[in-house]
Amino acid sequence: MAVQFSQPRGEGGADPERVRRLLGDPGLGRLLERLRRRAARGEALDAGRVRLESAGGDERRAVERLLGRPPGRGESLTIDLAELDRVIARSGAAPGLASALAAIHGPITDERAKRAAESAAWEAVWERAAAPARERGLAAWLAELRAAGLLRRLAAGAADAEALLQRFWALVDRLPAGGTPVSALATAVAGDAHALDPGRPLAALARRYLRQRAGEGADDDPHTLWALAGVRVGGGVTSRALVLNLPAAGNAATDRLLETAAGAGAPLWLTLRDLVDAAPTWDPARAPRVHVCENPAVLAAAADELGARSAPVVCTDGNPGAAVVALLRGLRAAGCELFYQGDFDWPGLAIGERVIAGLGAGPWRYDAAAYRAAAARHEGRPLTGKRVEASWDPALAEAMGSAGRAIDQEAVIAELVGDLGLCGRG
Repeated sequence: MAVQFSQPRGEGGADPERVRRLLGDPGLGRLLERLRRRAARGEALDAGRVRLESAGGDERRAVERLLGRPPGRGESLTIDLAELDRVIARSGAAPGLASALAAIHGPITDERAKRAAESAAWEAVWERAAAPARERGLAAWLAELRAAGLLRRLAAGAADAEALLQRFWALVDRLPAGGTPVSALATAVAGDAHALDPGRPLAALARRYLRQRAGEGADDDPHTLWALAGVRVGGGVTSRALVLNLPAAGNAATDRLLETAAGAGAPLWLTLRDLVDAAPTWDPARAPRVHVCENPAVLAAAADELGARSAPVVCTDGNPGAAVVALLRGLRAAGCELFYQGDFDWPGLAIGERVIAGLGAGPWRYDAAAYRAAAARHEGRPLTGKRVEASWDPALAEAMGSAGRAIDQEAVIAELVGDLGLCGRG
């Protein structure tokens, strides 16, 4: 294939037409490509040698015509660059090899210098980010971000990364957001209502920060993480928590809803919007223990049998979503003790791990002894799926695996309701 030449530019004093006649032989194509790559690495073109393995006859004849002598014997072909540089200079086509290549390929970027410049630009980004990170208590976060290489993957370059960090600092300064919709927050910090949508660079930085802000064992669900920072996603009405007799003591609208429902011993659904926009005030002195169940049937039975006399109950309704997590974290932060009970199956233990290990609850009839007692009274169903360990009682998974039976929470409702009556208001 013939070498493709750029339009005449006179690069470095070269005459493009004469360079074309001198170096345009197709047999020089591999040599010129090797030289171009060498120049791009920042290596000298007027010293050293280039070796072409398994050189063909066309390549040998082309090199012989260029140098004016046979290139030697053997399968490989070695070209002395100082000699080649002198040949080109004597031809008058160009001052030397470098300017001849520039006439052929256009300006050749020194990739080594380019990488060095990029490295220096990135180093400046991290240096300038150090102060705002320290001011916000995020020095360790920034160091971890750098080590993970996430910012480099998110940004098109150092300048883009710096702009992204500036938007991120503005975001951090607005949290907790007191019920601000995520789209409004995105507009305020980035001028783009979708800047915090999943998959966007700023959203990725925010999620990494929100996980740290939420603390050890926090749920990785974006809705939950935003909720814990006071930000509403999806209007805050799609995530709900089912509750009974929670000890509210404030004057917000949610407090009044809770007090009215508790006075009647009636179950109440709270949305994430209720918990963020009109966050209730909890009074642990009135009800220091809050029981958490997995299945709504338990809470419904407590409402039916005990009504206003039942101890406070929160139902996760399966895997806890953003509203449940925000609610349980708020209760625990206020000083309430949480106690969890769920299905004796592997998914139930996974939920238990989130509530007990992740949210600081204690087990409520949810250990190996309770399982054996339940299995002695109920046949249950086959235990299937992947085994899950229970950090609060390692013997629980072993007992379940040995028996090979799952016991649903509904089977022990009588015992659970009995506990809620004993711990209730009397």
